[in-house]
Amino acid sequence: MKFVPFTAHVRIEPRYGSTVMKSKRLEYWRDMQKLAVFAYEELIKQPSINIATPGGGQQTSASGFQYGGMGGMTPGTAVKPQIGQSPSQLMITGFYHSVAKNIQPYPEYTVFAGGEVLDGPGAHSWDSIPVVTINDEVADLKAVLIDALTLAFPAGIPFSIFRIDYSGIVYGDRGYTFPR
Repeated sequence: MKFVPFTAHVRIEPRYGSTVMKSKRLEYWRDMQKLAVFAYEELIKQPSINIATPGGGQQTSASGFQYGGMGGMTPGTAVKPQIGQSPSQLMITGFYHSVAKNIQPYPEYTVFAGGEVLDGPGAHSWDSIPVVTINDEVADLKAVLIDALTLAFPAGIPFSIFRIDYSGIVYGDRGYTFPR
């Protein structure tokens, strides 16, 4: 078994709280933090992933003793509000448990240079696509994340996987299309 590093960005749409508070920005920020805590609490239960620690951190605001210490911080997640065309995002950093052998992520290719024939792995994403094993692992990871977040978030909170950086290969926003 090996542990493959990943960073997942999840598009979230936080709800505003009550109209009692004067600052909508603070309510928006606190709602994103609550979604991050809900996500962390469900993701640590998943046997196929390990959430990185510290890897971010959100204030739990429930009790300061829940995750060790008086700070009340929940590790493993981070949030980012909407900025321009980039949506509000929840970031999850961790390691995916893989049973596959260590492989080169890009297929072999042949180059003719200086009268020699050279073989080797593709090294650039612009001239080759990842091998099937990597795509299968990303599809499995995405399914695990969607299942866990569906359980974690309150009903009616829309979300989608926006981007996954898996072992240095980007899927989603500014990367490859998610494998099926």
